[in-house]
Amino acid sequence: MRRPLAALAAAAALLAGTAALPAHAYTAEDIAEKMREVGTPESQVQAAYNDMLSGGYDESWYDIAYEELEQDAERFKQRLRDYYGIPAPETPDVTPETPDVPADTLYAPDGAVVERISDAEFIDMSYEAKQAYIDGLDDASKQRFLASLSDKARNSMVKSLPAADQAAFADILIDAADAVGMQMTVDQIGGGTVDYTVRDQEGVVIDRASVGIAIDETGISHTLPYAGAAAAVLASLTGLALVYRAQRRGCE
Repeated sequence: MRRPLAALAAAAALLAGTAALPAHAYTAEDIAEKMREVGTPESQVQAAYNDMLSGGYDESWYDIAYEELEQDAERFKQRLRDYYGIPAPETPDVTPETPDVPADTLYAPDGAVVERISDAEFIDMSYEAKQAYIDGLDDASKQRFLASLSDKARNSMVKSLPAADQAAFADILIDAADAVGMQMTVDQIGGGTVDYTVRDQEGVVIDRASVGIAIDETGISHTLPYAGAAAAVLASLTGLALVYRAQRRGCE
């Protein structure tokens, strides 16, 4: 459980006099945006944002929360890459220099120019259509396309997956909630879905949601081992709240 350990390590360093605590580099807006990057429902983002504005956090909390959410966001993107067959970038993306071609133009494996679809059009595509569009790009263009998507468009890639595959992202949502000190209870696992409840530090229900809501499942499922692993981990947590608020708020 990375959060309590991170907080304890920071506290130990301060007590030992080996570290100074700088003013936090990140804001409530930064934290909220990172939560959106991992597909956190807007109701939960707003609840966390309002809680941050209420105060009560020490200066290091923002830095720790942001760093942990940044890790969650990268895991989220890597999992999307795995499901959609997008290679991880090894070097900064460079658009091929082609005269009279816009900088955001994408390329097919044979070098032909591919028009960059709008985010709105991409969101409305079915899973099969999204996969076909991505498969029609070369590796560098796949990377650029994923990096260029808005949070909403990127999150639609998860919502378009077959239901069982959507459940594989549940552990990332749990970690994102944990990063901002929310209490998450996994209520039920079954039928390709994970049902959960999110509460604030006072135990008030913020949201009830499901990962893996049943949608059109025609076509081939690209289920990866994540789904089984996530289900096994979450099954052990059924009915248990993940409560880390005390460790995360430091001074309380």
